[in-house]
Amino acid sequence: MDEIKAKIDQHMKHKEYDCALALIESELLQPYLPPGFAKTYLEYKQEILASKPVVKKHIEPETCFTMILENHHPLVALSHLEHVPLVHYHHQIQRIFDHVSDEFVIGLLIQLCVQQQLTTTFTLSKHGQRMEFVPMYVMSVDQSDGYLAIDALIRDVFENDNPSLMLMCQSLLMQEALLHLPLNLEEDDRDPYGFAIIKHVLLAMDDDQQWQQIKAVYDVKEDTLQEISQLSTH
Repeated sequence: MDEIKAKIDQHMKHKEYDCALALIESELLQPYLPPGFAKTYLEYKQEILASKPVVKKHIEPETCFTMILENHHPLVALSHLEHVPLVHYHHQIQRIFDHVSDEFVIGLLIQLCVQQQLTTTFTLSKHGQRMEFVPMYVMSVDQSDGYLAIDALIRDVFENDNPSLMLMCQSLLMQEALLHLPLNLEEDDRDPYGFAIIKHVLLAMDDDQQWQQIKAVYDVKEDTLQEISQLSTH
């Protein structure tokens, strides 16, 4: 038994959980174990179970679309739709575009359609304008020239001195880019959006002094900055 325990200890040390669990289960079925062995094995088993990823409960696609329409945990529903072939759900998707007003949710759904390269034509009202788009011909948000240019600007400002602020700005950039879909950010948007994002994050951190320094260094004209959208929370 000592030899088997030594093997289990070695497997656990190297996080070879599948090998360890098979031996542990076999050992726990034995009619006798030396003092302390059972306790150790049960602790090992808890460690192994804790290491396994949580299995996400399956939600049927039709239920996901209903959740989005009813604004009932729409981000959870969208996370499930990532693994659904959306090509079979044109009417459900169009219904969401017709009836859901949350632009962030709409942007995320468009991004899913873009990632799956759907060839269907969808219609969408945005800021009072009706537009048609085919997801296959829409660029993913993080691949557009405008997104890449703004991201490069944010990196230039923060990467060496304050990577945490850089990540906050990049997160806001992604949100703004999603809100633009099915249109993409353009290279001309670099300064108006890039510095608007930087200003928004710094003022949210109550750091007007750093914003004033950046504004001076980069000769930023505040009247040229774009307004940052106020996102809803879910």
